[in-house]
Amino acid sequence: MTTTIPSRLSDDELVAEVARLAGSEREASASLVAYLAELGGRRLHERAGYGSLFTYCTDVLRLSEHEAYDRMRAAKVARRYPAVLGLLASGRVNLTTVRLLAPHLTRQNHQGAARRRLRQAQARGAGTAGRAVPTARCRADHPEAAGPEDRGDV
Repeated sequence: MTTTIPSRLSDDELVAEVARLAGSEREASASLVAYLAELGGRRLHERAGYGSLFTYCTDVLRLSEHEAYDRMRAAKVARRYPAVLGLLASGRVNLTTVRLLAPHLTRQNHQGAARRRLRQAQARGAGTAGRAVPTARCRADHPEAAGPEDRGDV
């Protein structure tokens, strides 16, 4: 791998390269999540002697615990809702958003409420994605408080 020394780049080149690298990182992250989903689905980590996908990620892939957990959770979500991969690759949602919303995504709500939560999280950005979660939890706990889009009326 050849790494350019950033101090030798012009300002415009530096800005362009940072944007390109961020996009490449998002695409690589979404690909890794997709492959982890398949690896986990086939339980290949167990054949390799690891009791969990998390341990496989930390020991074999050398991910930090935080990185392993977010990717493992996103992989589980992606197995049920593959559209998440495109959202991750495009940067419309990030791994933290997927992790925060994962407990609230169900087969019943993923068509309406969950997609709306993902759109809200996209609009708010990563720093405020957690605000979409309490609303989702509240409406799941109290269906009578759900709006028409949560009931599938829209």
